[in-house]
Amino acid sequence: MTHAECQWIVERLSGTSRAQILDIGGGTHYDRLKVQSYVAYDLYRPLLLKKNRIVVLDRGLVNRKKDILYSVPLEILSRFVSFFPHLLARLSSVLPLAKTIFSDCHQIPEPDERYDIVFLLNVLEHVTNPARVLTEAVRVLKKGGFAFVSVPEICPYHPAPIDTGLRMKLDELTSFVSPYLKVFDQASVSDEPSCTVSILSCVKE
Repeated sequence: MTHAECQWIVERLSGTSRAQILDIGGGTHYDRLKVQSYVAYDLYRPLLLKKNRIVVLDRGLVNRKKDILYSVPLEILSRFVSFFPHLLARLSSVLPLAKTIFSDCHQIPEPDERYDIVFLLNVLEHVTNPARVLTEAVRVLKKGGFAFVSVPEICPYHPAPIDTGLRMKLDELTSFVSPYLKVFDQASVSDEPSCTVSILSCVKE
């Protein structure tokens, strides 16, 4: 995810509170707080401060010492404070945390229409069946709920753990998403010339 995407999303969710949000492929605590800290502080924090609840679905911890040592304690803490919304909101001003579900995004272990908002950000280029993942994202999204979907338009090879080479311009991403969701806002955003991302804001009718 890019910093520009975070800013674009937060602007569109500035009035949102007490929503259930699922971030598909959002990484571990180490990824969010250390590798891409703007995800935690520029995207998660303003949402958590308004008592929105964020759940991250990711494939699981990579067998790296720094990830295990950093992410496991924070995951335990995040699961504890998730039971206390006021404590979570207060803690989020200094340490934005989100509970993690470790699972394959091709088969999300959640009931239909569970979430008000779904993030599917820079994930589809890392999966073997993008249409299946999008279908699952739509399934767990409530009717009338919002989805934010992005795919790189221009970006270097970045395996996590794979990069299928999927790249889409705005019109291509819109055509891909439109059978599942109604697209009502779109943009090409970029932090640097080597990486431009196509991003859509959508609603489930």
